[in-house]
Amino acid sequence: SFVDETGKVLLTGDMVADATKQVGAIQKGGNAQPYVALKFNDEGKQLFAEATAANIGKPIYIVMDGEVISAPMVQSAITTGEASITGNFTGESAEELASLIRAGSLPFNLNVIQMKNVGARLGADALATGVKAGAIGLALVLIFMLVVYKVLGFAADLALIIYVGLELILLNAFNITLTLPGIAGIILSVGMAVDANVVIFERLKEELVQGKTLRVAIKNGFSRALPAILDGNVTTLIAAVVLFFLGSGTVKGFATTLIMGIIISMFTALVVTRLIVNGLMQGGCSNPKYYGMRSK
Repeated sequence: SFVDETGKVLLTGDMVADATKQVGAIQKGGNAQPYVALKFNDEGKQLFAEATAANIGKPIYIVMDGEVISAPMVQSAITTGEASITGNFTGESAEELASLIRAGSLPFNLNVIQMKNVGARLGADALATGVKAGAIGLALVLIFMLVVYKVLGFAADLALIIYVGLELILLNAFNITLTLPGIAGIILSVGMAVDANVVIFERLKEELVQGKTLRVAIKNGFSRALPAILDGNVTTLIAAVVLFFLGSGTVKGFATTLIMGIIISMFTALVVTRLIVNGLMQGGCSNPKYYGMRSK
């Protein structure tokens, strides 16, 4: 509302048609400076003309929610329905005042339809549930790999455990906050690490079926599966990088753990798993049937 020195309301905010920040010379030949331009509707135009005519040399207070947000001095009667508020404005302060006046010109009533109180406990419970879900998913993957691929599955399980450890170490080293989308990124990259192991193990089995020795089969299985693994992981890595740079908030958290997970999973699948498999072979576990040998 627009109020005079006595507290009388001269006109109300709904009579303001617009309020904008402008930049220009206030006086002829003066320097350009920011100011607030006001425009009133037909009813406001008449009341504002009467208010300015009656308060020349006095301030008119612009009040919002009981607080004076501006008190411009009336220099002359304004009958055009357009006025300007000048002073030592910066671009930001002029825009802020104009925004407040525009907001005050919007009549509305607030009706409470529903009210809920959400405490910090909700986030803690959700995070705990996410961690539990991730642990269950990882356990099921470990069991599946061990049952289906036997010795190779055991090697893959060790590599996956190392993968999770490396992921948590890097999250802590870079002080990355673990969120629910972040946990989803870790779980997804676990699945990709398993996919890489499956491709390698199936190639290894094919080499054994062709009559290759276990040592040669292991070597060829890893080397020939490499192009397919790189293609699958690089394409996903590109998508994750795009999400990281174009996304925000939770999307960026998901992309961060996914990028880290893809890189670490490729290392564990191609290097760690290979070292473990070779170690098991040299340690005495050299019967091809333990590695999935099957007849044609």
